[in-house]
Amino acid sequence: GEDLAYNWGVFDFAQPNFLGRFLTGDTQYWVEAYPGSALAEHYARSENRSVWVQELALSDRQKARLRNYVRWNARDANKFYRYDYYRDNCSTRVR
Repeated sequence: GEDLAYNWGVFDFAQPNFLGRFLTGDTQYWVEAYPGSALAEHYARSENRSVWVQELALSDRQKARLRNYVRWNARDANKFYRYDYYRDNCSTRVR
């Protein structure tokens, strides 16, 4: 019954020495939950991107485990990570 989208690619350009930290792999990224329909609309309208929704064939147990994991990962104590362009980024975090 929740319409949430989790984005593991959130960062802040205002971080001290952002460019230098990004180039050396020392940028802090985090996961943030957003209302799903609002996030999809933002990408579709504001950024002129195509948005596709794919329903995954998960059992109720798998859905619950996934929901619990992303909620746990989005807690303040767990949501921050050091961005690595190849090994640990907003795409690899989803996996």
